[in-house]
Amino acid sequence: AMRMLGTRPPRVQISLETGPALRLIDQLRAHQLDAVIVGLPVATSGLRVTPTGAEHAVVALPAGHPQATAPSIALERLAPDRVIVAPRDSNPAFHAAVVAMCRDAGLSPVLVELAEARTEHALLAVAAGGGVALLSASAAARHVMPGVRLVELEATEPAFESAVLTRPGGSDELATSRFVRAVAHVSRDAPEPRSCAGRVRELRPRRVHAAIAP
Repeated sequence: AMRMLGTRPPRVQISLETGPALRLIDQLRAHQLDAVIVGLPVATSGLRVTPTGAEHAVVALPAGHPQATAPSIALERLAPDRVIVAPRDSNPAFHAAVVAMCRDAGLSPVLVELAEARTEHALLAVAAGGGVALLSASAAARHVMPGVRLVELEATEPAFESAVLTRPGGSDELATSRFVRAVAHVSRDAPEPRSCAGRVRELRPRRVHAAIAP
């Protein structure tokens, strides 16, 4: 969504950063950020929650893996021994979703946590033979790595959900609301933000400080 937003920016100046989800939410509550994009579920008491959609998972496999050329694969059929994941504190909801997917498939693989929550690091680990990696489809679409193939996981329900979190009554709520509406608009299958009031027709350039949990 943020990549698409760059081609259709709202009439506000956006300052972006990334970081662990729980720290970003604390900074939002402390008025150090205007908005945070995180995976769900997460503690949101007192915050506005605008869903930005749900998406399926893909699995990153070494190019030489027997299933690397398959159009899709069931996780239980893949049965990996090691699954590469980002640090839990970077995105607890995503980490929990990966654990739940393995549990529902009847699997108990070793979870190999990366030092940093970066998709390219996960793909490098896969290419080096460290295991397979489960990624959101949107994250996988932004990266290409020699020696790695991305295969869609068979599933009837999306694996990951995300949302924009904001504070009610922020110092520049009009600009923040416009940012939230823009993110929701460009997110695939995202509903209109329920917590944003009125249609903004004209807005002088203002600054929104937003953060994203990888």
